[in-house]
Amino acid sequence: MRSTISHLLSLSYLFAPIALRRQKFDAIFVYAPSPLIQALPALFLSFLKRAPITLWVQDLWPEALRATGHVKSPILLRLVTSAVQYIYRKSDSILIQSEAFRSPIERLVSDPDKIHYFPNLSKTTSSSNSCSAAANDLAATIKETFSIVLAGNIGRAQSIETVVEAACHLRDADNVKIFIVGSGSRLDWLEAEMRRLSLKNIVLAGRFPASDMPPILGAASALLVTLGDDPTVSLTVPSKIQSYLACGLSRS
Repeated sequence: MRSTISHLLSLSYLFAPIALRRQKFDAIFVYAPSPLIQALPALFLSFLKRAPITLWVQDLWPEALRATGHVKSPILLRLVTSAVQYIYRKSDSILIQSEAFRSPIERLVSDPDKIHYFPNLSKTTSSSNSCSAAANDLAATIKETFSIVLAGNIGRAQSIETVVEAACHLRDADNVKIFIVGSGSRLDWLEAEMRRLSLKNIVLAGRFPASDMPPILGAASALLVTLGDDPTVSLTVPSKIQSYLACGLSRS
């Protein structure tokens, strides 16, 4: 809780507009995953330079804070809501990665016409020309069994508990393995659960850059997307879906 609040209230990034004050800008674009309040320095820079600002919203705030349980204080949540509303209203254009974001954001802005649907793009392609030897080795291992691959963040929103429960049900299926490629705040918990339950059918493969992902994803028998059972979380379209589709598995 304390580290989350410190992260939210950190002011170190506010010095960025000062560092950029001598440069000229025609427009400012903000890619906005959590925390959304990272857009505040861009708004200040937009004011200084009289440059229009476009905000590409990846997570709903403060709804995401409530859903993940990172912040429970009503006072802090109200403060965050006020900051988010200010960011939305001062942005000249708001891009949303999911159409389900539209209604919650419309309630916080005075001009709903500035909200535009712009889905996430894949960070990977089906090409594996630039992949590392480690990625190709992992892909070869994945091909040895019926492999279920979960890639990306391992956090509260991803419902990693569901993956552990599935692994428990599949522990007697020797030819089925779950490969988790990524890291996150729930990784330590996952490792502890694997030890406690003696789960041998989950493989923690670690993190790989986007350029290494095509052969890893393409080698899987199935690709897995998990989200927590929460109304807010269900509004999000995980960006990994585009990467999954781009790897070509659905066409094989």
